Amino acid sequence: MPFRCRYCGGSFCSEHRLPEMHQCFGIRLAPSPDRVRPYKPYEDTLGVRTRGFSWGRSEFLHLVASAALVGLAGLSLTGWAPGDLQTATILLTGFVASFLGHELMHKVTAMKRGFAAFFRVYLAGALVTLLTAILPIPFKVIMPGAVVFSGPAGPRDVGLISLAGPLFNLLLAISLTLSKIATGLWVLGVLGQFNLFLAFFNLLPIQPLDGEKVFRWSVKIWAAVFLSTLVLMVLTRLV
Repeated sequence: MPFRCRYCGGSFCSEHRLPEMHQCFGIRLAPSPDRVRPYKPYEDTLGVRTRGFSWGRSEFLHLVASAALVGLAGLSLTGWAPGDLQTATILLTGFVASFLGHELMHKVTAMKRGFAAFFRVYLAGALVTLLTAILPIPFKVIMPGAVVFSGPAGPRDVGLISLAGPLFNLLLAISLTLSKIATGLWVLGVLGQFNLFLAFFNLLPIQPLDGEKVFRWSVKIWAAVFLSTLVLMVLTRLV
């Protein structure tokens, strides 16, 4: 009966089931026992657990602060001229929902794979997001925070969790673009482009973005999703 390694995900016989017996490449990602501190999720919050899903007040505040920055960056991408109040409200809601969906997909995927996961503001990234949002430059850096998770994770775990966010934005962009074609509402096209931008930016293979982790796990999967995003970015500007 094969044994599955919890670090690299491979299946091995009883003689090679221990990491040191099959030259496990995932063991290096596990924290050293003398550096591990007991994890107490949401000890200082009003956390609620329902069917394995955890939530806390402090995490909610981190998400609200980050969502505000993303909404600011989104409006900045429109040139601060979204039109009337109703259009501005729709765009702002869409920008925030796109960001929240991205991060929640990270969190849900991590928790489904058995990890404790929570969102935290990344101070340096939040400052860069704010700075590029208020400056009159065409490219915005949107990385106010990230979902972090704890537990022994192999490359496959890290790759799948990291891929979940950009993949959500990519699929949402396709839906919004098709809806824009069917209805003729330009607002849907703008939101579609915004989601493609989020997917493209996060898939860049550089730390600390999602793309770097997906690239380390599987170059083929990273290339397929990244190239699909680039193609859609070009095609959606033609419709």
